[in-house]
Amino acid sequence: MSDGTLKADLTALSTTLTRLHKALMDHQFKKYEKDQGRIQHNGEKPQLLLSHTDFQWLRPLSHAIADLDDQVESDSMDGAEIKGTLKEIELLLFSDRHKTFSEQYQPFEPGTPEIILLHQELKNSLQSISKKNPDA
Repeated sequence: MSDGTLKADLTALSTTLTRLHKALMDHQFKKYEKDQGRIQHNGEKPQLLLSHTDFQWLRPLSHAIADLDDQVESDSMDGAEIKGTLKEIELLLFSDRHKTFSEQYQPFEPGTPEIILLHQELKNSLQSISKKNPDA
């Protein structure tokens, strides 16, 4: 498979991961406002994401997206590095290896349609990339 096709697949994966991240952030902001009170302005949101413990569980997903984007934007895509990042994403989303993340993420699966659909889309994308690119 060409680097261009792999790059397109990885870009699509990153887009779906970003959509999942946004859905999870939106839900967490609503939960935060219910517990802590209304967020006064949108400028508070980035600070909460970076420093508040209620948002700490989302950081591994943020890092995975950043790693994937860095690899896609790289001039030379390293198959082993990509394979490692894809495995890390798979473990993050589909196992309990990242306990802090999975404890917060897994309750979404049964009752949040948007997150369920994105979860399945990510599973399908990861499987497709793996089949088309055994070295990645």
